[in-house]
Amino acid sequence: MTDDGRAEPVIAPAPRRGIRRARAEPERGSATIYVVAELVLLAMAAAAVLGVIGIAVARHRAETAADLGALAGADVLGQWLRTGAASASTATAQAASAACARAAEVVVANGAALMSCERRGSTLQVMVRRPLPWAARWSLPPAQVSSAAEALPDAARLVDSPAIPAPP
Repeated sequence: MTDDGRAEPVIAPAPRRGIRRARAEPERGSATIYVVAELVLLAMAAAAVLGVIGIAVARHRAETAADLGALAGADVLGQWLRTGAASASTATAQAASAACARAAEVVVANGAALMSCERRGSTLQVMVRRPLPWAARWSLPPAQVSSAAEALPDAARLVDSPAIPAPP
């Protein structure tokens, strides 16, 4: 008490710095761990989606290379058929060889590799493969997609197909 009879004010001591008090929240900071775990899962899912998209793009490019190679080879084969040079067996082998050589040029120009090319009757069948670009970049085992196509030369269409009636 003071001299005039009043009570002295009670002053709470200031908290000391550097001393940690036991908290009632034992899971403090666990949200950070959950957020980091979710971000890792999200990154893994994004990588998987990008991988699937990469495979689809490579497959479409392989299909394009096969289609264009077959069409280019069939064009050469059609030129041989139009001139009538492909009637003898030697000329037939030369026609198939020239058609496959042209198909290989077009396939390679489109970023694929020619696996097989053969003439079956009047059609030219081409099979190609294309590596996945990201497999080599990430030091993964070589992965590739393949595709096949066949084309019929214009001259063979005129000879082999029945006449189509004109529209009325």
